[in-house]
Amino acid sequence: MSAPDYRRLKSALVTGGSGFIGRWLIMALRDAGTRVTAIVDPSRQNPDTIPEDVEIKRGSLLDPSLLPQSLSNCQFDGVFHLAGQSLVSAGREFPKQTLETNVASVWNLLDAMRFGLADQLVLVSSDKVCAHSAHSQAQPLNIDPYTASKLCAELVAQSYASTFGLPIAIARFSNVYGGGDLNFSRLVPDAIRSALFGQKFLMRSDGATKVQVLYVKDAVSALLWLDAILRSDRSLSGRAFGFSAPPEVTLNEIVELIDRVTHQRRTEAVTNDPKLNRPQKDFSQLEAGGWQPRYTLSQGLEESVSWYRSHLASAEALVS
Repeated sequence: MSAPDYRRLKSALVTGGSGFIGRWLIMALRDAGTRVTAIVDPSRQNPDTIPEDVEIKRGSLLDPSLLPQSLSNCQFDGVFHLAGQSLVSAGREFPKQTLETNVASVWNLLDAMRFGLADQLVLVSSDKVCAHSAHSQAQPLNIDPYTASKLCAELVAQSYASTFGLPIAIARFSNVYGGGDLNFSRLVPDAIRSALFGQKFLMRSDGATKVQVLYVKDAVSALLWLDAILRSDRSLSGRAFGFSAPPEVTLNEIVELIDRVTHQRRTEAVTNDPKLNRPQKDFSQLEAGGWQPRYTLSQGLEESVSWYRSHLASAEALVS
């Protein structure tokens, strides 16, 4: 597949525009000359983080009247759907809300597309669905509510693609990290913040667990690439593409690299509970031929540390 031409996208709708990945995507689209409209849930963080020249539509995608009312005279070249509940832990605590948020928002958006809202959709999903998307019904599923919600959202999108001919592509991301992620329950922001403040870092899980990670700028380039190839080849509609930056690394290795970047020396407190070990995902299903990540883990963490150092610079305890 050839390199995508991002400038083909004249107008785009981004849901979850005030979120971590959404803000980086909006900046990339603007840099490419795309006119951007962002849907922001009123309960989410302040949309002041979105540039002034981006049109903001405030409302919940769970409201089926939102799109017909606020975007009745709009038509977009493409939609990037990033809005949703993005935490596995929150899915366990609030399963009903997670399923509703991550699934109903998709069919409301797709129904609006049926009546001319946009030419195509890129749906952001998770690599956590890989172990279950082709699972035999004869075997019991070991699946949490968050993963179930993402799997259901994919099935809804694929049903609209096959039934109504809507051009839809699905991006399955591994663990995305980078500047702008203010959810400090996640490993990378938590480890960077504690390092910058000279604090001991407490690992809340098995540090030997291996994961695949993806720098946020690579995640954005993957979304733009996916939009471009779907535009050039509609036969790809309904397909899921996996994006990650190999190789797999352990959680301990990520923290140790953060310590090197921040010039910290800390003793790791790792919970070596075998019950915390998770089966490794089958990454053989993750295929995005023609796309390659541009950032190594070291490069991504160096940029991330720089962003957090600047963001936290006003704190008195910040280590210089």
